[in-house]
Amino acid sequence: MTIDWAVSGWGRPGSALAVGSGRQGLGLLARWCRSTGISTVLAPAFCCTTMITPFWLEGMSVRFVAVDERLVMDADSLRTARAGHDGPVAVLVARTGGSGPSPRLRAELAATRRDGGLVIDDATHAILADTASGARPSWCDASLASLRKLLPVADGALVHVRDGIGLESDLAVPGQNPPGEVLALRGDLPVLARGEPQRPFPSGAGRYLDALARAEAHFDESLSPTAPSTVTRRVLGDLDGDALARRTAQNAHVLAGALSGSGARMINPGVPGPLLLRTTRAPAIDAELAAHGIFSPMDWTRPGAVDAALWPGDVLALDTRPIAGLDDAAMHDWLRFTAEIIRKWD
Repeated sequence: MTIDWAVSGWGRPGSALAVGSGRQGLGLLARWCRSTGISTVLAPAFCCTTMITPFWLEGMSVRFVAVDERLVMDADSLRTARAGHDGPVAVLVARTGGSGPSPRLRAELAATRRDGGLVIDDATHAILADTASGARPSWCDASLASLRKLLPVADGALVHVRDGIGLESDLAVPGQNPPGEVLALRGDLPVLARGEPQRPFPSGAGRYLDALARAEAHFDESLSPTAPSTVTRRVLGDLDGDALARRTAQNAHVLAGALSGSGARMINPGVPGPLLLRTTRAPAIDAELAAHGIFSPMDWTRPGAVDAALWPGDVLALDTRPIAGLDDAAMHDWLRFTAEIIRKWD
């Protein structure tokens, strides 16, 4: 997968734009909403703050909609939310864990579009699945995917829009220190030799977490659209997206197999993305995994604006991305070790 392929192939039909971050891409879509008179966005109650901040910054009202058992927006709740609002709205659908909207939700989204609303697909967790299938969703007006969650890059996002939606396309030239130039990639984590994943805190993990914190601060400061960094463009130019999708899906399959029969309920086994579990012991398991240097790819703290009753507190997200420096056999050993820790809590 090259950046040229990503912009043209991922974006057909319509147009696509590569920007520096998911925040920037959502900001462009929020501006489009405002320019067309849409002032309210209906967002999933299970979300990260990054997904909703760009709409707040544009002065839009954000209303939260309950999610279903797969952590995707619930169809009945969306219908109720739409009924309580006059005029067109934007609906932000997150394909959390790579799961798509249910048939009933698709029907509600179609009704939203018929009423003049805009449906936005947050495809961050689904970009590898889209790469493998070559398909683009037809149920939305725009798709946004942050690249750094599943691809081995430190910045970048793709925005796809249907014909007729105009986005600002003049991107600022990356500054002296664009986000992608100063962040640590996941490969900076130490390569863990087989047979010793039990050490309580791998050397380098603290530096990795510090780098992630600095990364978030840089992205918070970089809201104006820019092009992806030089580093990201170079990595994408050499990246085999199909192979990455296959390896990630295989990792997810191995991890799901190792967890089969455990007390945790798997939401999306086999999807080339983070494996999501639902277990009442999620916070404690997450803490123990972190003590072994196994960090969740979804650090989602409930935004203060989201009602606690709508927030699923039993979600555990497990990373299935290949780690630089580990061959598949070593990676699978590491995933089975992860499963052993989780199964202790049954």
